[in-house]
Amino acid sequence: MRGCDVHDCSNGVYVYNKAVLTMEENYVHSNMDTGLSVHDQDTKASISRNYLQRNGWGGIRVFTGAECDIIDNDLQENTSGAIAVDRHSKKSVTKSFNYDSPVPTPTKKLLKERNAEDQEA
Repeated sequence: MRGCDVHDCSNGVYVYNKAVLTMEENYVHSNMDTGLSVHDQDTKASISRNYLQRNGWGGIRVFTGAECDIIDNDLQENTSGAIAVDRHSKKSVTKSFNYDSPVPTPTKKLLKERNAEDQEA
Protein backbone atom coordinates (compact mmCIF):
# COMPACT_ATOMS: atom_id res chain seq x y z
CA MET A 1 0.00 0.00 0.00
CA ARG A 2 1.58 3.25 -1.09
CA GLY A 3 0.54 6.85 -1.57
CA CYS A 4 -3.03 6.56 -0.23
CA ASP A 5 -5.08 9.11 1.68
CA VAL A 6 -7.26 7.15 4.15
CA HIS A 7 -9.72 9.14 6.27
CA ASP A 8 -13.18 9.23 7.88
CA CYS A 9 -13.41 5.45 8.39
CA SER A 10 -13.96 3.36 11.51
CA ASN A 11 -10.39 1.96 11.43
CA GLY A 12 -8.17 3.55 8.82
CA VAL A 13 -6.31 0.37 7.84
CA TYR A 14 -7.08 -3.01 9.43
CA VAL A 15 -4.72 -5.93 8.79
CA TYR A 16 -5.76 -9.39 10.04
CA ASN A 17 -6.13 -13.14 9.37
CA LYS A 18 -2.43 -13.84 8.59
CA ALA A 19 -2.25 -11.08 5.99
CA VAL A 20 1.07 -9.43 5.14
CA LEU A 21 1.17 -5.67 4.55
CA THR A 22 3.89 -3.28 3.47
CA MET A 23 2.67 0.27 4.03
CA GLU A 24 4.76 3.23 2.85
CA GLU A 25 4.20 6.95 2.32
CA ASN A 26 0.48 7.11 3.16
CA TYR A 27 -1.59 9.75 4.90
CA VAL A 28 -4.00 8.12 7.39
CA HIS A 29 -6.03 10.64 9.37
CA SER A 30 -9.35 11.55 10.97
CA ASN A 31 -10.57 7.98 11.48
CA MET A 32 -12.95 7.17 14.34
CA ASP A 33 -10.80 4.42 15.86
CA THR A 34 -7.16 3.52 15.11
CA GLY A 35 -5.22 4.75 12.09
CA LEU A 36 -3.68 1.28 11.64
CA SER A 37 -4.57 -1.97 13.46
CA VAL A 38 -2.46 -5.11 13.03
CA HIS A 39 -4.50 -7.98 14.43
CA ASP A 40 -4.33 -11.78 14.82
CA GLN A 41 -1.69 -14.46 15.16
CA ASP A 42 0.89 -14.48 12.33
CA THR A 43 -0.36 -11.25 10.74
CA LYS A 44 2.65 -9.18 9.64
CA ALA A 45 3.14 -5.54 8.71
CA SER A 46 6.00 -3.27 7.79
CA ILE A 47 5.02 0.36 8.35
CA SER A 48 7.44 3.06 7.20
CA ARG A 49 7.39 6.74 6.24
CA ASN A 50 3.66 7.25 6.88
CA TYR A 51 1.79 10.18 8.34
CA LEU A 52 -0.91 9.05 10.83
CA GLN A 53 -2.70 11.99 12.44
CA ARG A 54 -5.85 12.85 14.44
CA ASN A 55 -7.22 9.32 14.70
CA GLY A 56 -9.85 8.75 17.39
CA TRP A 57 -8.17 5.97 19.35
CA GLY A 58 -4.53 6.08 18.36
CA GLY A 59 -2.01 6.02 15.55
CA ILE A 60 -0.93 2.36 15.40
CA ARG A 61 -2.07 -0.63 17.46
CA VAL A 62 -0.41 -4.07 17.34
CA PHE A 63 -2.53 -6.81 18.91
CA THR A 64 -1.50 -10.09 20.53
CA GLY A 65 0.27 -12.46 18.12
CA ALA A 66 0.85 -9.93 15.36
CA GLU A 67 4.29 -8.84 14.09
CA CYS A 68 5.09 -5.30 13.03
CA ASP A 69 8.08 -3.15 12.10
CA ILE A 70 7.24 0.52 12.69
CA ILE A 71 9.92 2.81 11.28
CA ASP A 72 10.10 6.57 10.53
CA ASN A 73 6.42 7.50 10.87
CA ASP A 74 4.83 10.78 11.88
CA LEU A 75 2.21 10.00 14.55
CA GLN A 76 0.78 13.33 15.70
CA GLU A 77 -2.37 14.25 17.60
CA ASN A 78 -3.83 10.75 17.97
CA THR A 79 -6.28 10.75 20.89
CA SER A 80 -4.86 7.82 22.90
CA GLY A 81 -1.26 8.13 21.79
CA ALA A 82 1.06 7.22 18.97
CA ILE A 83 1.72 3.46 19.28
CA ALA A 84 0.15 0.75 21.43
CA VAL A 85 1.59 -2.76 21.47
CA ASP A 86 -0.14 -5.58 23.37
CA ARG A 87 2.32 -7.21 25.74
CA HIS A 88 1.88 -10.63 24.09
CA SER A 89 2.73 -9.44 20.58
CA LYS A 90 5.59 -11.13 18.78
CA LYS A 91 9.03 -9.91 19.79
CA SER A 92 9.75 -8.73 16.25
CA VAL A 93 7.84 -5.52 16.90
CA THR A 94 10.38 -2.76 16.34
CA LYS A 95 9.88 0.95 16.73
CA SER A 96 12.43 3.50 15.62
CA PHE A 97 12.53 7.06 14.32
CA ASN A 98 8.82 7.66 14.89
CA TYR A 99 7.64 11.18 15.67
CA ASP A 100 4.82 12.35 17.92
CA SER A 101 5.35 16.10 17.81
CA PRO A 102 4.17 19.13 15.83
CA VAL A 103 7.45 19.28 13.90
CA PRO A 104 7.01 18.67 10.14
CA THR A 105 8.72 15.48 9.04
CA PRO A 106 10.28 14.26 5.80
CA THR A 107 7.19 12.08 5.22
CA LYS A 108 4.85 15.07 5.27
CA LYS A 109 7.12 16.95 2.88
CA LEU A 110 7.34 13.92 0.60
CA LEU A 111 3.54 13.55 0.48
CA LYS A 112 3.13 17.23 -0.40
CA GLU A 113 5.72 16.95 -3.19
CA ARG A 114 4.06 13.81 -4.51
CA ASN A 115 0.63 15.47 -4.59
CA ALA A 116 2.11 18.45 -6.44
CA GLU A 117 3.67 16.09 -9.02
CA ASP A 118 0.32 14.30 -9.50
CA GLN A 119 -1.45 17.61 -10.12
CA GLU A 120 1.14 18.63 -12.71
CA ALA A 121 0.74 15.36 -14.64
